[in-house]
Amino acid sequence: MKKPYPQKSISLIVQFIVLLLFIIPAKAQEQYFTDETDQRMPRPSGPSMSADVADIDNDGDLDITGDAWAAVPPHKPYYLFISDENGYFTNETEERLPDTAFNSTSVGFGDIDSDGDYDIYVSSENYQDLLYINNGTGYFLDETYQRLPTLACHNIGFVFGDFSGDSFLDIITICSFSSGLNYYFLNDGTGYFEDVTDIRMPADSVHDIFGAPADLDNDLDLDLLLTWFELDGSHLHIRGLENIDGYFTHFEEGRMDDRFARWIDTADIDNDGDLDIVISGIISMGILINQEGLFVDESEERLPDYDIYWGGCNMIGLGDYDNDGDIDIYAGFSVDEKDHLFVNDGQGYFELADERIPDTEASTRWPEPFDADGDGDLDLFLGCSGNGQQRILINHSTPDTIPPSILAEDLPLGDVDSLVEYQVKISTYDNKSVEKGALTVSIFYRINGGDFKRIHLFTVAERYSVVLFPVKLPEHRSIIILKLKIK
Repeated sequence: MKKPYPQKSISLIVQFIVLLLFIIPAKAQEQYFTDETDQRMPRPSGPSMSADVADIDNDGDLDITGDAWAAVPPHKPYYLFISDENGYFTNETEERLPDTAFNSTSVGFGDIDSDGDYDIYVSSENYQDLLYINNGTGYFLDETYQRLPTLACHNIGFVFGDFSGDSFLDIITICSFSSGLNYYFLNDGTGYFEDVTDIRMPADSVHDIFGAPADLDNDLDLDLLLTWFELDGSHLHIRGLENIDGYFTHFEEGRMDDRFARWIDTADIDNDGDLDIVISGIISMGILINQEGLFVDESEERLPDYDIYWGGCNMIGLGDYDNDGDIDIYAGFSVDEKDHLFVNDGQGYFELADERIPDTEASTRWPEPFDADGDGDLDLFLGCSGNGQQRILINHSTPDTIPPSILAEDLPLGDVDSLVEYQVKISTYDNKSVEKGALTVSIFYRINGGDFKRIHLFTVAERYSVVLFPVKLPEHRSIIILKLKIK
């Protein structure tokens, strides 16, 4: 049997130490989710196809946004739920978000202008996406036309990430039903974007429908996973774009097995220290295991052979729901079928565990794992398309005690001449910290034997593949990098 991948450590011989601050994990107890929608969520809240969480008002808890799919004016095409410190939410869409007549397809948070708070990006069916800037207290201004290039396609979604390697969030749109060419918007560092599609994206004729950023080849930049459909609608495929110095090129043929897929995400499913791929797609769910850079379909071996009606299978939510150090799968279903929970045995083989979740037909389109009530375990927000009510499941489990793992790093060895420009990069994932801003990463250095100084590293991707860059070191010679701390 394959052994779990050990936590990576770096000795003092190479003059720095990776410190992972953690409590030794206790045996994960049996845990169950309870549906606490009636107590915690606004009602009604409208149908939804996407969701995202972040602390937008800087009060220490996580708030929720999502699209209000097929909204009819005067209703806004998105929602914003503000949390109190205990995970009870109020609908403050009207007070905090601008009015618009656009129809949204996807909504998400990101620090667009690098000022330390989360802004909002909205993919729109109206041939122009929207960009809302946070004023620092969780109220948003529409600055679309000042900051964003004009679009000329129907966007079904978007992807945030530092694709150019300058530590600022760029945007790639998912353009369907027109040119088949996704847009690449390059951030200038202050939240103003340049269209560099023709320069940095490969020529395409396929029509993509979903995207996810991930460091697939452990080279410390963000590659791009995409799902796409044939024009006759006969099949849904997956493909990858490799990032080479901020420019994308097609993955080499044969590196990734094809699968029928609509939604896609990445995590270290088998605990061997690299990112695998989990997909779902209306009629099935699948797992592609990373085998030294080749992604091999092992769905039949790793997923249980249970009598599940796969029709209506939608987005999957990945997270360590039972705090045993591996990634589990929550599968949302949208067609008169209850959702399903698959628990990992530690080696990437799954068992059905539906007894741990409520027997509710919620018409789930988008399960978003996050710690809603601040007790240290992963709860689930369910973006739903059925009765127009978003739902929340509260996890009654043990708090997260599993430390982050480092997949790859590029730290300077020995003395550093800070007058010479360089970068520090780390790629890591954490089983619990799937929400924005959950990982705190700092680098410690000292100058000529003096006291330790600390620099917080900037997170340029979320979820399980996180690439980090430090701010510029002070202009001194003979700086020694001693410690990297992740928690």
